[in-house]
Amino acid sequence: MQDKSKRESKWLLKKVLLAFLQKVSFCNFIRNNLRLFSACRRKKIVIAVASLVLILPRLISNFSIFLFTFINLVHCFGTLRPNYLTNTEIVDALEKDKLFLLKDGNFFLDDKTENFDSNLRLYKKMTGDSERNFYALYCTRNSLIEDAEKEWVVLIDKYNNNNYLLNYIRLKYLVDDYEGLRKFLRDYFSKNITNIDQLNSISNLLKQYGRIEENTIYIGVLSEFSTFEKKANLELGDYFFQTGDYTNAKIYYEKILNSYSYDIKALDALVTISVYEENYQNAILYGKILRKEKYRNKDYYLNLLKSYYELENYSELISFISEIPEADKKDKQILIYWRNSLLSLDPSKSTKGLKKYLPQNNQDSRDLDIEYSLSDEGMSIYKRIFKGY
Repeated sequence: MQDKSKRESKWLLKKVLLAFLQKVSFCNFIRNNLRLFSACRRKKIVIAVASLVLILPRLISNFSIFLFTFINLVHCFGTLRPNYLTNTEIVDALEKDKLFLLKDGNFFLDDKTENFDSNLRLYKKMTGDSERNFYALYCTRNSLIEDAEKEWVVLIDKYNNNNYLLNYIRLKYLVDDYEGLRKFLRDYFSKNITNIDQLNSISNLLKQYGRIEENTIYIGVLSEFSTFEKKANLELGDYFFQTGDYTNAKIYYEKILNSYSYDIKALDALVTISVYEENYQNAILYGKILRKEKYRNKDYYLNLLKSYYELENYSELISFISEIPEADKKDKQILIYWRNSLLSLDPSKSTKGLKKYLPQNNQDSRDLDIEYSLSDEGMSIYKRIFKGY
């Protein structure tokens, strides 16, 4: 009887212990299951695989649990855009970018993603605009793009702080969603088009932070509004001109001339572009307006002289030189165009008048080649060349 009682006690103890272990095992399963979902959302592959290995025995032994986990994994992956899951360059940029801004304008430099779940829950409960901005920044660091977008859209609409718009622009730029950014900016400008100083200040901040390509997108949309059309087109033209993209630069400069046909900067740039493209006739057409305006710029002189010279319009070239200030006539290339044009028109023509433009005292600025070409001996050689023997 006593042995039977002992056996029953042992059996009961085993049963309680088994129930306890099963409960602990189930809690571990739930914990690892949640860990798996979290790792999948954050694209932490090693953590996800480790969590899956830990819960695999229970998944295999229980079809209902397997089905539950599978459905949740599908939902987890479905909430993220495919390109964000696969484009590791975008994920890396979002985690390490140093140009996102806090409310006070300081840069958000934290690129750590440890304790993701607890920190995210903490920031999500905060209500102030500074804290909501920080929540959006934390979402961005962890590639929760849609959450960050929604947060910044609300902040932009509710608060007058340029840094929130700058963050939104940065996010859309880093994920290559240029069309989405343009669409948002059109709507934003439509609502704020009268705030000229504010819209200009945003462009200035983008340039100040070295975010030139983002500013190009910003200005491109702004140019669609008549209030900013000329300024925006000029800035875009200058940007493409400075980067050597003359094809796009020409588009924006020509847009300016459609409304402001005497814009000096656009005309000067188009002269340079036309010479680069060897379209010398166009360079002369643009240059004629600048001649009427008595525009003064040495590069412009050289571009127009080259155009006249390449088209063998020597008489007009010499006429244009007469309009150039005396100090600029001392330029070596101008003297060469002048000399060659005089001799092309009349090989027997004297060029002694050009000698007065040669540097006299400063030895460093002297050019022996041009000096020799204007000497008596040099001129006799050049005249024979232009006469063809």
